[in-house]
Amino acid sequence: MNYVNFRLSVDTMLMVANDLVWQITDGIALHGQQLKCLPTFVAIKQTLFNGDACVLDLGGSNLRAAKVVFIDGKVFAISRALPIPMPWKRGTSYNKIDYLEKQADALINCGHIQELPLGYCFSFPADGLTNGDAQLIHWTKGLHVNDTEGQLVGKTFVDYISRVHQVELTHPTVINDTVASLLAGLTLPTTDATFGLIAGTGFNTAALIPAKLIAKLPEQYSHLGGMPVNLESGNFNPSCLTEFDSLVDQESENPGMQVFEKAVSGMYLARIFHAAYPDAGVDPQQGAKGVMQFIDSNSSASAEVCSAISLMIRAAQLISIQMLGLIEHHLTYVNPKAKTFRFVCEGGLFWASGHKLGGFNKLVKDSLNDALVAKGWQALAVDICKVEQANLKGAAIAALANKQAAVQLQHSA
Repeated sequence: MNYVNFRLSVDTMLMVANDLVWQITDGIALHGQQLKCLPTFVAIKQTLFNGDACVLDLGGSNLRAAKVVFIDGKVFAISRALPIPMPWKRGTSYNKIDYLEKQADALINCGHIQELPLGYCFSFPADGLTNGDAQLIHWTKGLHVNDTEGQLVGKTFVDYISRVHQVELTHPTVINDTVASLLAGLTLPTTDATFGLIAGTGFNTAALIPAKLIAKLPEQYSHLGGMPVNLESGNFNPSCLTEFDSLVDQESENPGMQVFEKAVSGMYLARIFHAAYPDAGVDPQQGAKGVMQFIDSNSSASAEVCSAISLMIRAAQLISIQMLGLIEHHLTYVNPKAKTFRFVCEGGLFWASGHKLGGFNKLVKDSLNDALVAKGWQALAVDICKVEQANLKGAAIAALANKQAAVQLQHSA
């Protein structure tokens, strides 16, 4: 079969990044836009926290539970953070009670958690509420739990563990994994802007955006300062995709949704390659790992191998487009004098490495640098980093921040 060139030109990257800026602007102004831009009600007024919090981290494949101890703003201890594979299957609905019990069992095994604030890193689209909880909008990544969509994520779990196990938890605070990454980044040396980015089973980003710019918020919240916003940018629909992306979308579990995610995330890259080369022997269920193994296991420069390489490079380019769009939005609407930017990046794809391609994160960084040079922004300092246990640290920060805010409000009443 002929070579399929998935790579994007720099001009295309700049054009798509500019479109993303407009989508972010629409998303923070109005409900029901392509990017949901979901504000997270976490009282981030300082980054020095003290105390204990229990945390849950539910992603696309695993569950983790832990107790996190902060002393003088630094993590002193994290207990029992081993991942537990969730028994659900993609494309099949999972039982709600089993789903709740699995989490309760994991958290109880962390030791004494009675009366601790709960930070819940929940990696699915959920609409944040002013009390820190979140309402599940819909499941993604091919997963689904019966009788949960439209329900409160934190309250549902807190009520369950109280009723069934007599464990009382306080201040349930639900955040997205991208928001957790962003919050974990606030424990690092200060930069002008910090973002969260996940590129693994799925894809998403988060940013701190001044509440006064989030026009869809009620007026009484405009004074809150920087609010973590889960952009849900995996739903961005860029104009640079191919017929093979369209085919994968049409045959997916949720056609027409999460279009960007399907073009870039680890779960879908093998499906795209399989759509282009059905006889190449790559299992479409193997994800990005299968594509990288195919590249490494073939010594020839065949059309299939070259196309696989270009597909992985395009994935890196697409991620760098999101980074460039976030930088451009910040410079345009938040702080035109910003010079330093940090992306706290998580996910198996982002930190993957192949013998021939090298580190995927380097492909992203090189692609972003090309775009920054083309924009004349090469003087900007962009730090792309990983924070160990970012989801757990970020969720604990969110829970402790909301607990502290509630205590202060009580004392001032």
